[in-house]
Amino acid sequence: MVLIDKYLEKELKKQSKYFPNPNKLKALARVTHPLIGWSWYLICFQPYTDDKIIYTLLSGFEVEFGYINIDEINEQKIKDIPFDLDYSFIPTPVSKIYLRIQETISL
Repeated sequence: MVLIDKYLEKELKKQSKYFPNPNKLKALARVTHPLIGWSWYLICFQPYTDDKIIYTLLSGFEVEFGYINIDEINEQKIKDIPFDLDYSFIPTPVSKIYLRIQETISL
C-alpha cells in the first residue's frame, strides 16, 4: 500500500529548501498507526541527498524530530496492520504542532 504518493513526494521535496528553518517549515501530512497511537508529521525530504528519507516530528513516547524512510511508511506493518495517512490533516506550521503536543503532554 502506498501512502506517500508522487504529489506528496513532490511537495516534501519543495519544502526541503526551508530546512532547517523551523519558522518556515510545515508538516504536510500526518501518518499514524492504530495500534500504537503514535503520529509522524511529515515535514520534508532530507536535504542534499537522493535518498527517500523524510524529516519528521514524532509524537510517541516522547516528542522528537527525526527521520523515517519512505519505504518504511509505505510497506511496514505492525501485527499485519499498515500505517494510516490522515486524509483530514491540513498542512500546519511545525512550531504550532510542537506547541500543541507539548500542551497536551503537560496536562
